[in-house]
Amino acid sequence: MKLIALLTSWGQIPHSWFIAFYTTSFACSVFWLIQYLTDGRVLAFISSRQVKESGPSMTLGQVILVWALMLLQASRRIYEHLAVIKPSSSTMWIVHWLLGVCFYLCVSVSVWIEGSGKVPSWDQG
Repeated sequence: MKLIALLTSWGQIPHSWFIAFYTTSFACSVFWLIQYLTDGRVLAFISSRQVKESGPSMTLGQVILVWALMLLQASRRIYEHLAVIKPSSSTMWIVHWLLGVCFYLCVSVSVWIEGSGKVPSWDQG
């Protein structure tokens, strides 16, 4: 146990870094919105691969609802972090922080993959 406590004592990041979770989520939501509105290549590439593998599991309406909820949640958390929450001395191990950022990156991609093939203008190959 002492070894684990020692290892996790290294690489602690301050509470102010927690906002990275929500800015990552917000930025990804905006990115996917732009991809959707402009028939972006990244979205077309990912969706065409998913359609070839197994096809969509959600309707376009469901995808847009989940995307909008993710955008609202990220916006709310950014607002809370900047205007409501008082500075804290709490910390987090950097490994957990990196996993949190990766979680938001992966969730943003998975939302759009689940509805792949539902937009007629995408080339489904």
